[in-house]
Amino acid sequence: MLQPTKSWNLQSRKKILTPEKQGEAEHRAFAAALAIGKEITVVEFYSPKCRLCNSLVNFVSEVERRNSDWVNIVMADAENDKWLPEVLYVPPDFTHKYTQDGV
Repeated sequence: MLQPTKSWNLQSRKKILTPEKQGEAEHRAFAAALAIGKEITVVEFYSPKCRLCNSLVNFVSEVERRNSDWVNIVMADAENDKWLPEVLYVPPDFTHKYTQDGV
């Protein structure tokens, strides 16, 4: 489920998306991850300008690959206005487990 765009993973050969298209793609990936119904879905907020974020992309990809039977990781650009409600209103230490029935 982890599918960073070129603005996230500079080594990707994917076409660069507009911020609006990128936000829509990330939201679709999040909806698809929840629909699959794995035990855990992680939304990883990142900044494409952040060197630390970029240095962690391979690690995060590997974590998802090794645990793909029970976890999905969705990358969300924290600088994209499409994610603004989540970035502004979800405290950094917030955790919530979504299940298939939404509880």
